[in-house]
Amino acid sequence: MFCLEPWIATELYKDYQQHSPEAECDLLECMGDEACEKMEAHWNSWLQRADFEKMASMGINSVRLPVGYWVLGRHFTMGKYASYKGVYDNALSHISRIISWAAEFDIGVLIDIHALPGGQNNDSHSGTTGTACFYDNPEFQHLAIKCYGVFAHLLANITNVIGLQIINEPLDHPQLEDFYKQALSEIRLQTTDLPIYIGDAWNLTKYAKIAKELSQQFGFIVVDTHRYWVFRPQKQQYRVDRLTKELWETTFPELSQASYEASGNLVIGEYSSVLANGSFDGEDPAECMGKFAREQLKAFDQVAAGTFYWTWRLQHDSWFWSMQFAINANAMPSIYFPFGWSPDKCSVDVIKGAENHRNIWRERRLNGHKQYVSQWDGEFGFDHYEAGFNQGLDVAKVFFSSLSYPSKLGFVRQLALQYAADIKSLQSALLSSNFLLAVFGGQPSSADYIDEAKRLLNMYAPLLTDFVSSMSNFLETQSQDKNFSQVYGCGFDVFSWLVRPRSMPDYDYIALVPVKMPVTGLIQLMQVMVLFKTLNVSPGKLLRFFEAATEHSQEMVTAVAFSMMSDEQSFYRIGFKVLGILMLTSATPCINMWKQNALDEAYDSDDSGVEVANTPASRAQIRDIENAYLHQKKELQDTWGNKFWKQDAEISPLRGSLAV
Repeated sequence: MFCLEPWIATELYKDYQQHSPEAECDLLECMGDEACEKMEAHWNSWLQRADFEKMASMGINSVRLPVGYWVLGRHFTMGKYASYKGVYDNALSHISRIISWAAEFDIGVLIDIHALPGGQNNDSHSGTTGTACFYDNPEFQHLAIKCYGVFAHLLANITNVIGLQIINEPLDHPQLEDFYKQALSEIRLQTTDLPIYIGDAWNLTKYAKIAKELSQQFGFIVVDTHRYWVFRPQKQQYRVDRLTKELWETTFPELSQASYEASGNLVIGEYSSVLANGSFDGEDPAECMGKFAREQLKAFDQVAAGTFYWTWRLQHDSWFWSMQFAINANAMPSIYFPFGWSPDKCSVDVIKGAENHRNIWRERRLNGHKQYVSQWDGEFGFDHYEAGFNQGLDVAKVFFSSLSYPSKLGFVRQLALQYAADIKSLQSALLSSNFLLAVFGGQPSSADYIDEAKRLLNMYAPLLTDFVSSMSNFLETQSQDKNFSQVYGCGFDVFSWLVRPRSMPDYDYIALVPVKMPVTGLIQLMQVMVLFKTLNVSPGKLLRFFEAATEHSQEMVTAVAFSMMSDEQSFYRIGFKVLGILMLTSATPCINMWKQNALDEAYDSDDSGVEVANTPASRAQIRDIENAYLHQKKELQDTWGNKFWKQDAEISPLRGSLAV
């Protein structure tokens, strides 16, 4: 779509066949003054929202989006592209639309910088025609590094962007490894946690080891390898059975070893069901290709964190390079949900079954682990293994149930390493500090606070999902109280707002004080839970690390709650009370305001100048308003102020803190 090839986007090229354009810059030269109009029309039509809806219904949870460096616009063009820099003024808006459509359906987007200045390989999809000039030209390399910084800055906070691939199918050039280090240094100035994908330069064994070395300095690094069986002249007569034998006896061990070297951070960035004609000559091509494609998927699934089919569509979807054509011909599966899941299965039942088997599975794994480590002398922290198993199962439950469709976790070892690193750094910080003070901030000034809640839940979903869901159910139930109907007209289902942004009310509602105050309290409780869950300690044990807790404004109640927690059960219990108090205190002034507005209206004068309040009817209306207000206030006090907290020893310090 954004890095053109004539065999894919045939309609754009067909009028210029006499000039034989190949790279996108060649096509621009042929188009001349019509380039901008024709490229805009292409970007508007090639992919639609319905494509992502279809992908999601099939179980596809991520896409790889190839783009040329030139899509950043007129200040980032060079060579032939500089002559047509105005063509790309709106390119980023089209990319943004694609990312947004994908987000609607919980689909991740890997942005692949498919073409670099001067071309990183000798193929036209590198943006140029002819020999690759990128590696020997410092100016080209400098522009590429600059582009990486901009891409990283633009993409870092988009939650469904799953990575940035910095180079596609590079040559195994002597300067490549050093260039990777320069590129990663620039990107990490903009973002510390965006996954970065590097190409294997058709030398997977070498670059899997390089990826692991780079990850020690630059964090989450993934090596991308491409697997095609159609481009090997010496093997184009191999039948499917022979190809399958080679797949399992040669390719699979190579991929398995590379995955091990790269700590599991390996993806098949491109593959296809397409085979050379000699592989199916005299047989049904769809049947032959389909048989081998399924063998590929079976092998890849065991060693790679994910796979990307090349490509989703062709101009007319007339051959197996188009995934949609291959699916329609039964050469590719039509369903990609993990573990045999299908939309007619009940996720709730699966989750309940997993929870019911938690203890059995944990003991089985723990016993196996103990037998394994018994061959060495020393003491081992088996309690940490148990905690890790429990956390891992929580992650699995979230990945299975929290998205619109379940997903399989790809980077398992990366997740485990990050959890371990987080725990070590937190433990080090806590144990090395002589005095720790817990500080709870006050009410936010804008509705942007909800973004913090989204980031927390997205990043720590396995730890927070149950807690946030429980607190949200409490808030939603209380918001339905008849006494709050004037305040919470859009309800208070915070959990739905966070996991399904389209369900979120408008900005004005989110900015209301009765909404902001309880959600701010919830965010602070979420942060506390992340802390004790990540450290694998009880809330009470976490509390011992702190000398004191303080606050600003109404968040005194959260600070006091922090000082009262002991175990996780008490944390939930106190959490309900914190949110209830914040809800009541922030909503009550709104009810007072409703009363005052109603009285003001009743006291207004009519057109004749006679005070409405002097008529018998208006005096009765005013009495009704006063009585309704007193009745509503009494009900609130009875329900929230007395019955809700009656004979509860925990509530006194919470209410007392708010009085201060």
